[in-house]
Amino acid sequence: MSEIFINYLCSIFEEMTNIPISYLLIEAEKIPKFWNDKARETLAAAMNLTPNINKAKNLILFLGDGMGVTTITAARIYQGQLAGQPGEENVLEMEKFPHVALSKVRMVIIRNTPKYLTFYQQSHTTQKF
Repeated sequence: MSEIFINYLCSIFEEMTNIPISYLLIEAEKIPKFWNDKARETLAAAMNLTPNINKAKNLILFLGDGMGVTTITAARIYQGQLAGQPGEENVLEMEKFPHVALSKVRMVIIRNTPKYLTFYQQSHTTQKF
């Protein structure tokens, strides 16, 4: 079904019952089966990805400074809430990439980000006091 049609059905439901759809979604999230089904859908989508066996010519590296798991989660929830949803069900565009990795660098105090990127590229870290 198209998103416009689904929105139309939701608005009719809300008018007839005086129950907001967002309330029903929140109630559905309280049931463990909801999250189990979501996890199965996500896993099935990941398992159906076709591996890329071609040799890469270029690589694009997105390096986010200060983007830990908690910061990304907060951004996901905030973006969802701005869209009028509870927030947790939202998915950021970067989370839709087929291959994602996290890297944690410890004990690095840098006051000059371009210089840090040079060190990162050369697989070095530095510490300034």
